[in-house]
Amino acid sequence: MSVFPANVHLVFSTVTLLGALCTVSFVDADPVPFNGFDDPFANIPGYELTNIEIHDNEDVFYIDQGDDEGDLVDETNPSVANSSVSWNATLGLRHRSILLEKRATQKKDTVCKDTVGAESASGISIRSYEYPTINEVETEYKNVYDFEDPMSPNEESWYNFKNVNKMSTGTDEAGNKRSYASEHILEWFLLKEFLEEDKTTKGSASRCNVIQQYFKQKVEFQTEIIVAPPGQTSTTKTIAVKEKKAIDWIAHQIPGKLNDDRWKYEFVVLQSHINGKKNELWTKSQDTMSPQLARAQGEVSQKNMANNLTMEWQVVNKYFPEAATQTQKYTQNEGYLMAIKRFRDIIGVYKYHQEDLIKKYWKTQVLRVADAFEKLEKDVLPTLEGGSEYVYQNFRQQWLDFMGDHFTRGKTKIEAWMDKFAPAIKTLSEGGRPEKNPGIDSRSLLFSLFKRAGEETELCAVSTSDEVTERAKLLYKAYENKGEWNNPLEETADLAGS
Repeated sequence: MSVFPANVHLVFSTVTLLGALCTVSFVDADPVPFNGFDDPFANIPGYELTNIEIHDNEDVFYIDQGDDEGDLVDETNPSVANSSVSWNATLGLRHRSILLEKRATQKKDTVCKDTVGAESASGISIRSYEYPTINEVETEYKNVYDFEDPMSPNEESWYNFKNVNKMSTGTDEAGNKRSYASEHILEWFLLKEFLEEDKTTKGSASRCNVIQQYFKQKVEFQTEIIVAPPGQTSTTKTIAVKEKKAIDWIAHQIPGKLNDDRWKYEFVVLQSHINGKKNELWTKSQDTMSPQLARAQGEVSQKNMANNLTMEWQVVNKYFPEAATQTQKYTQNEGYLMAIKRFRDIIGVYKYHQEDLIKKYWKTQVLRVADAFEKLEKDVLPTLEGGSEYVYQNFRQQWLDFMGDHFTRGKTKIEAWMDKFAPAIKTLSEGGRPEKNPGIDSRSLLFSLFKRAGEETELCAVSTSDEVTERAKLLYKAYENKGEWNNPLEETADLAGS
């Protein structure tokens, strides 16, 4: 019997945690209310919803396991994201918390709501076209980004992030597969953030006010687009554009499936956990790549289980257990192992952005949005009703400046994180064991007790001391060979596939 809403879909994945495998569940669902609203997890035996976080266009749900085991769907096929399923089997869970993420088949948002100076307080709906499935992308383009061998943490290939061409079919002892996402390179939420960036600071002079006044009208025009499928010569096509709103033409520069699938080839398959960390990299409000230390009276709290999931505690192999009076050391190196995996994943995110194909498509999409703004501002909006009053904003350059700033912020954030924790990894690789935290952030507390990654728990991974040292050696080597991530917008050399 299904106890979950019909619009909820499940995908089970496996995350290798340096020797042990932990089951993680990803949900594809519509947003679910919380804090006084209906709890969709209320009828799942043994589970309760503890927190919901909104990450731009993605809702993350956290549930805790109670005394009962609970029923979970026995589904291992990632492509199930488009089909309704039932909770019809019981799986043994080896961790206390489960991370569930909303995975949509297209992106949609409401922007510029309650804009100062606009005639209407209602926002404007924007959405992308439907995404191709991970199986479509893998079959047609073979662009699959993951670690070379995600099931072998004692091998160098476990630390080597690259285009592996094919999704891993390896399973853990429970039969669960790795999870993947269909990824369009440029983060969708950045468009919304750009449109609303100055909404509260510039009032009637904000971008949102201009969008509300002029970008809601229907538009029809002809324009040229560039298509460059892999292995084919780049061509310029003239197309007829018909959009219900001018702003839709901007949103539709993000690739999707439409008629001729003109930019479908720009999609890649990205391992789901790395995809989530990529989102964190580009999120302006998240100023570090791992949870921040919880504090009490201005000092780092030594009696807070939230800190178990911080990198600072993991690299010194300590945690605060339930019903305890003081922190303790893990007895089987669990903290070190979680730190090694987390650092490896951050390197993976950094390496992903250096891939020539990723740089090419990212640059192409950023410039395409810029050119779409320019086309509307110069050739289309002035011809519409009331368009003679339109004042050119140069949104093209504003968007490029915005993306340049985001690149610099993201690069600084991820490199600072790696530089901060690299000395501890080096100590581990040399057979030592760090005794002090490699730095404590001075930022204000932005961390919730329930903000945790489902696969990163103290019960997941165990290993010998020698294995920790050897794996840390492999990790530090990967760190030293991580390369340099440069802004594709500033690179003049041709990129792969050009």
